[in-house]
Amino acid sequence: MLNDRKASELISQSLARELTQEEAEEVDKHLAEDANSRTFARISRVIQSSLSDIAVMAESGDASVAPGMPNEVKQRLRESTRLAAERQESESRGGKDSDALPRSPKDSVTGENIPLLDDSSDSCDLTPLSVLLDDTNPSRHPATESRQLVSRFTLTRKLAQGGLGSVWLARDEKLKRTVAIKEMNVDASESTEAWQRFHREAEITGHLEHPNIVPLYQFGSDPKTGQPFYSMRFVGKRTLADAIVEYHERRQSGEEDALEVHRLLTAFIGVCQAIGYAHSRGIIHRDLKPENVALDNFGQVIVLDWGLAKCSDDAELTTQFTIEQCSDDSTLACTMDGDVIGTPLYMSPEQAAGDLNSVDERTDIYGLGAILFAILTGCTPHEKSNTSRDGKLRVKELLKAIAEGDTPIPRDFNASVPADLESICIKAMSRKPYARHASASSLADEVQRWMAGQHEKRQQYNSMRIEGRELRANLQSLIRDFGTNARFIAGLPPIQEIIDARSGTSKDKENVWRERLATILKGLLQANTDYTAIAFCNVDDKDFEEIVRVERHSTERASVRSVPLSRLIKSKIDEFVQAVEQQKPDEVFVALPAVAETEGNLPNLPHRRQLSAGVPVFDERTEEPFGFVMIECDLQRVLERETRDRVRTAQQVIVLDPNCSIWVHASHTHGPIEESVGKRAADVISKIDAVTEAVSRQAEFIDDTDRDIYATRLDLVANEPGLVFILLRKPFQG
Repeated sequence: MLNDRKASELISQSLARELTQEEAEEVDKHLAEDANSRTFARISRVIQSSLSDIAVMAESGDASVAPGMPNEVKQRLRESTRLAAERQESESRGGKDSDALPRSPKDSVTGENIPLLDDSSDSCDLTPLSVLLDDTNPSRHPATESRQLVSRFTLTRKLAQGGLGSVWLARDEKLKRTVAIKEMNVDASESTEAWQRFHREAEITGHLEHPNIVPLYQFGSDPKTGQPFYSMRFVGKRTLADAIVEYHERRQSGEEDALEVHRLLTAFIGVCQAIGYAHSRGIIHRDLKPENVALDNFGQVIVLDWGLAKCSDDAELTTQFTIEQCSDDSTLACTMDGDVIGTPLYMSPEQAAGDLNSVDERTDIYGLGAILFAILTGCTPHEKSNTSRDGKLRVKELLKAIAEGDTPIPRDFNASVPADLESICIKAMSRKPYARHASASSLADEVQRWMAGQHEKRQQYNSMRIEGRELRANLQSLIRDFGTNARFIAGLPPIQEIIDARSGTSKDKENVWRERLATILKGLLQANTDYTAIAFCNVDDKDFEEIVRVERHSTERASVRSVPLSRLIKSKIDEFVQAVEQQKPDEVFVALPAVAETEGNLPNLPHRRQLSAGVPVFDERTEEPFGFVMIECDLQRVLERETRDRVRTAQQVIVLDPNCSIWVHASHTHGPIEESVGKRAADVISKIDAVTEAVSRQAEFIDDTDRDIYATRLDLVANEPGLVFILLRKPFQG
């Protein structure tokens, strides 16, 4: 067995090909057993190759190498030796791919073929040293020749350029596929920090192996220029930002597609899962925005640009940010590096404040919330955060507004944002990091639960719409029956007999027919339990008086009584009576009692939540108006019954009068709610303006956003405002 000194001497002699066959075999055996000797042999081979290159250059007349060795060549030799030693040391520790080590301190794009260094020489091969050092053997340095001669990528066109590097579309000539290559810009290569950041970005990207994170294929350098680059999967040019713009342009033009919203939210969940995985590996992205999320045509979501990522055990690489102002949004949409790290229009308060010690996984949660904000509104979260007097957007003012301002509200930008989804977004973007979601996965879960609940909610809402339409149809039928019964009463024979008796001044005859008419009316009242009173009245000049009135007992509904002559009302004509008197024979006027109670008339009608139907009565002999017949119906009772028997999905039903005040409030599950009756609808019901506008225009309001409200209109009189019925999927407590 050779000792170290003897082995070193033999290896050195082998460089000059001075070994015998027997000595070469002994060296090969020693190298196979001793790792340190293999390291020495490799370093010696690198030095020999470098010196050989210099000799060839000198013989060809290159003045840069003669006389002596210039500093540039010395530096190259030292760098080559150092890298060879580092690779061997890495190999002896268990072997990481040496492509993770930069091969030169310089880099640039030639625009032509980029020769990529081959990895085969970095493995621990046991090729006999005599073969490796034999110039006549064609297999000498096969890996070295492959590294220097193989050109795998051809640049096609530039896709994007930033301050650190440029991204090119390239062709992998070996595998015949399209890839993306990111290479360092020439200007950036002069900065040591830029080199560290570029190398760090490649390491972080290569460290993250997830379906929603761009895969890195290779890290290398151009042997002609020394500039570093890395190749990765080409995911296309379409980003989540493009998809958001397209969706909101369609929405604003009235072509909103619910399926498109589902696709955007599905993409967002993919981003959350990618960031959750990165956090599990101790990496924080710090620059989340729709522009850094690539989409393909088959649903694949890829998170890009990990250049500002922070490792949990990394020291910060920061430089002073010196930009004072800009005149438009273009600068604000760009990434800033330094004490303030991130993109201003999507930045968290702690980033805007430059508080790097507070930047952690919850900062990415804010960034995810900002992406969700853009999906919901089509705007960046901080678009309204800067209000300079001269109209220019100053970055420092914007950052201060972000750091100190309130969380932006999605519905301030887009009123149609679903309330539940807005709540998720606001929580993710809370000013206080501890108030945000605990993890990216929990944020994704909340959005997924919302999406899963949308199908069930849509079914519930469709059922509620059916219930609302059935309720309207049943009430319309009630009103038709209302009018039919009023016309029936107006045509009863006792009516004309009473008119004749009055014209003949026969009180006895009038009393007989009054009793007969009261008997008929009591039977009609008992048959229709929703009716509260029926009256036959005479109108004379400016007054009217009741001739016959039957009514239901106020506390004992089964009890029906005829009002004595002494209790009958005689009063001035009100609006309701005037409206009835203006009708033609057999025409019915239906109105709310609030109209009939003008100036305190009709004291026997204390229950305001009623409908009144009136039909004019004419003297058959003279064909002159005599009076009218009126029926009163307890709408509160009707709604309670209909809500109980027919409405299952809607938890509550609210009826608005023509003045948009709450006239009736009935609950399917909690019974009648009196507290809100009489209040303005605008004070207690969200979206009331949209509701009233829709029902006035098309008699129906359909809530496509939250699916919590359905409204329809019931016209009592043609061309007059009617009642508005609002069904609520969630209970409202007045």
